[in-house]
Amino acid sequence: MKKHLIFYVVFLIYTNLNSQRYDFNWVFGYAGGQEDTRWGTSIVDFNSGNPIVTYQDKGRMYIYEANASISNKSGELQYYTNGYDVEDASFKKVQGATDLGIRYSDGLHEPQGVMFVNNPNSDFSEYLFYINIVLSSPYFYVIDLNYLLIDNISKKTIKKGNVIHDTLNSGCLTACKHANGKDYWIILNKQNTNLFYKFILTSEGIMLKDTQSVGPKIKEGYGQAVFSPNGEYFALLDAITFSEGLYINLYKFNRCNGELEFLRRDNYPTSSFSGISFSPNSTYLYYSEQKNLYQIDLQKQESFINLNLIDTIESQTQWGSQYNLHQLGPDGRIYISNAYSNFVMHVIGKPDEVSKNSLPRSNSFALKTLGGYGIPNMPNYRLGPIDGSLCDTLGIDNIPWAWWRHDQDTIDYLNFEFTDLSAYEVTEWIWSFGDGISSTIKSPMHRYTKNGIYSVCNR
Repeated sequence: MKKHLIFYVVFLIYTNLNSQRYDFNWVFGYAGGQEDTRWGTSIVDFNSGNPIVTYQDKGRMYIYEANASISNKSGELQYYTNGYDVEDASFKKVQGATDLGIRYSDGLHEPQGVMFVNNPNSDFSEYLFYINIVLSSPYFYVIDLNYLLIDNISKKTIKKGNVIHDTLNSGCLTACKHANGKDYWIILNKQNTNLFYKFILTSEGIMLKDTQSVGPKIKEGYGQAVFSPNGEYFALLDAITFSEGLYINLYKFNRCNGELEFLRRDNYPTSSFSGISFSPNSTYLYYSEQKNLYQIDLQKQESFINLNLIDTIESQTQWGSQYNLHQLGPDGRIYISNAYSNFVMHVIGKPDEVSKNSLPRSNSFALKTLGGYGIPNMPNYRLGPIDGSLCDTLGIDNIPWAWWRHDQDTIDYLNFEFTDLSAYEVTEWIWSFGDGISSTIKSPMHRYTKNGIYSVCNR
């Protein structure tokens, strides 16, 4: 009889008390089928380092392309929304946060149409920013950016208002931490122009800082906007038509004054389902169109011309499969939604690595329920101040935040890879693997010599 030995590793993570785990729970949902567990809500929880997916039968919200959620700074789910209604972690509608706009049958059809941001002035309330659309047959137009302020104690909306009334580029709602380490920039493009509205969210609320006309005119299409994790780049993708293809506009971004510097514009084949993201180290730009996924090295100009195709979806699921919207997860992986309602998503496992070493895996991440086209729209909450800059005025320090994940070899089960996910300018690492061995490598590999119970920590 073959005996199977059990191997245990206890993972300890040393972190500061100001952990900002606002993005540690992602919610996907599809209503219907009350007795069928394929319908309902999937919650992806990143609090253990690697994602854990659970099924929640009480959640019955359609969550389509507009998708946002927020946790408290300790990583406990607070709210989620589909752009129409906001529900709390108990799947109850938040008072004053329902019927936010024109309804489809299954959620707002606007990529990045909603976004939660923690209140810079309080740990006990959260901002929700959401677009409003109007039908001008046969098209929908974005005409408003609005906001709610939700109190975490009463679970009620305590403030609401309009940020701007104008025709805006469809969706493309995103944010970046100010160089003071506390406030947020929100950048929005006016439809079919090169004009950008630059808003700043502070302890006083949301206000228009200024506008800027920069670079070529942005032609509206299906797309996504994203800041690099270090806050130095801003990219905007718009897919127009099959004949015209898609455009990627790349800018440098100044977190101190909000200025955009146009770098380049590139036109690539495709239309419709597309998405864009940056690697955690802000070295690579990823974009996808339909079944193809590309990696661009930001430091190599030729990389924008001689595209590096790193994956093509070869096999289709029962529900179809294409690449769609991107989101960098707190585990350092990039997740990409399917362009069809589906039970699986796509993942880039090591996005800091070059080419296929980045481990793109289509249809590899399973949800418990059917999910819509969208993916939670999250800013980078763990971006600190620019120390010594003119905007470093609040006395906030970049206190190192230690966080990591592990991956166990499926063949050699004693072999582990540890991926550092630390934030706030960590420059030194001290790993202890619990077997007398230590390492100062950022993301080390370690092989244990025998089965046992080991405590692993990074500090």
